[in-house]
Amino acid sequence: MKRKAAELNCLAAVLAEVLCEGKTSSEVAELALFLNLLLYNVRTYLS
Repeated sequence: MKRKAAELNCLAAVLAEVLCEGKTSSEVAELALFLNLLLYNVRTYLS
């Protein structure tokens, strides 16, 4: 299980790097809010 968590963390770090590359801090903040909202909706839908 630990290896799976480490792989997911690595994937999340790479994805964050790609999504945030070349963006201003306000754009990154808006993206973070959007992804947080999306994650909340997915969790609610799946539960």
